[in-house]
Amino acid sequence: MTDWQDAWDGAASHFERLPNPVLVIDGEGVVRRCTQPLAGRATSVVTDAALLELCEDADRAPLGAALAAARAGDASHIRVRLVPLPDESEPAALELALAPFGAARSTAVLAIATDITALALEQARLERRERLLVDTQDVAHFGVWEWDLSQPTAEWSEALYQIYGLDPSGHVPTYEDYLTRVHPDDRQRVIDATNGVFQRHEPYDHDERIFRTDGEMRYLHTWAHPVVNASGELVRLLGVCQDITARKKAEAESQQLQDRLAAVFEASPIGLATVVQSGEIIDASPALARLFGASPRALLGSPLSAHLHSQDAARYARFLSGVFASEGRPPRMRLRLKRDGGGAWVRVTAARLQMRGGRSHALLLFEDLSPEVQAKRADELATSRLMKIQELERDAEWKSTLLSVTSHEMKNPLSPMVLLVEMLQTGEYGPLTDEQSDAISLIGQQAERLSHLVRDILDVAKIERGGLRVVPRELDLGALVQRVARTFRPLARQWGVELGCETPDEPLLVEADPERTEQVIVNLLSNALEFTPEHGTVTLRVDAGPRAVAVSVEDTGPGLRPEDRDRLFQAFSQLGAERRAGHRGTGLGLFISKSLVDAHHGKIWVESEPGCGSKFVVELPVREPPRASAP
Repeated sequence: MTDWQDAWDGAASHFERLPNPVLVIDGEGVVRRCTQPLAGRATSVVTDAALLELCEDADRAPLGAALAAARAGDASHIRVRLVPLPDESEPAALELALAPFGAARSTAVLAIATDITALALEQARLERRERLLVDTQDVAHFGVWEWDLSQPTAEWSEALYQIYGLDPSGHVPTYEDYLTRVHPDDRQRVIDATNGVFQRHEPYDHDERIFRTDGEMRYLHTWAHPVVNASGELVRLLGVCQDITARKKAEAESQQLQDRLAAVFEASPIGLATVVQSGEIIDASPALARLFGASPRALLGSPLSAHLHSQDAARYARFLSGVFASEGRPPRMRLRLKRDGGGAWVRVTAARLQMRGGRSHALLLFEDLSPEVQAKRADELATSRLMKIQELERDAEWKSTLLSVTSHEMKNPLSPMVLLVEMLQTGEYGPLTDEQSDAISLIGQQAERLSHLVRDILDVAKIERGGLRVVPRELDLGALVQRVARTFRPLARQWGVELGCETPDEPLLVEADPERTEQVIVNLLSNALEFTPEHGTVTLRVDAGPRAVAVSVEDTGPGLRPEDRDRLFQAFSQLGAERRAGHRGTGLGLFISKSLVDAHHGKIWVESEPGCGSKFVVELPVREPPRASAP
């Protein structure tokens, strides 16, 4: 008798009354007793069979280990699947309760089997559904959440954590935390929708924007569904959030593309039309409507052939059929339009557009080839340009002549007037009273001012005619600047302005017209003194560079506004700053100065800000030393 036989004989009647099959497995793993069929397998099939052989391959190793543990005294439970019978679509599943059985040194194991096939199938089905849900969330980019209102926090799926860029192990999803992640512009709408769920049990679905932990903004489409109990009380909220960021970006890009295409369609000077395969126009540009002599609305829905010359309609029909059949280079052809009695010719270029759903459209481009239209437009444009040029030339000639004649006529009486003033001041006509002397001095000042004005007008006339010439020769620019400064110092003292002059000790030689260069410096210095208030400072400075010499006139006057700087060197430009009382300029000095500097191939510019004074700089090229002759 085996080491387990006595134990079995004493308990067999009890085991046989149990609802579950009871098995005895010996030390070799062979089933020695089985009280009833095992998951549809007859006891005669199970008895004397190796238990491991009855199970699927994947379960044999775990079962062998569990049997060994039971023989060693450790009871356990294990689930196994049996090798399917021919008529079974799914393997039967058992849960085995294993325990040592028999005498003290027995190697037998007692197993009580529970058929859990239905439970295993249901569990497998649930696992498949869960995997399907997880896979679906990954593919569709959506996550789910559930909020039991008896709890302060909600439950989120793994996919929802991924959408928000959060770590499930370190984040507690509360309603308040969720609101902080909603875009501020969407937050009130989300709050209103949530209140609707709580107060009226209304489900909602809408688009909203949220910010991930890394700061990236994402677009979500959120569904929320209320769950109520038998008493009509809200107990849970179920929700789904789908990440639609990619779709939103694609929609925005598509809309931008459509807007650009629509703008091109509307603004194109070439007539554009979209037609379906049957030939009807479904879109027409304004240029096409003008070309056809109809409104865009009137063109829609009409056959394009209705607007062509009758003799070209058949050719166009064949052309359009070829467009829809062709995959190659866009075809072209010439057609006559019905308007103007067929005298208007167009070139048509076509391309097939593949639309969604397998449909095709044709995009047609119409270029007006009417010789009369093109010739007329070219003639009108040329005539208009010629008339404009002639008008500008007449205006320039008239202005130049007027300036020249006027200035010469003004200059003629000025010369004897200045001479008479000088003779009166020197006593040629006898002594003068103080009052007479002051009057004569005032007349002299005004005559000198008028003389300068005449000179400026003559210079402008020469500039207009391109006749302003300079005669460059070797000139010591530092000496010239010192001489001008000495000339203006009495006037500066009279006006209470400190006039400084800084020049290098060595000569600074340039190739320049002495008279015209002095005219430029005098003009800049006069302006600086006129705009500098009492107790202000004006500084003349000469700086030598390797290729140019710069003369700057810097003042502490009111400075220039940006709009004054932009137009400063234009003719008749009046500065917006305050001049000294009684001194009003003509607006020609800086214009003439720039023209003179340009004639010397130099540069002139201003550096100024309102309230910070002004600095005018004239830069002239240095005189290159003569090259030494070869020995």
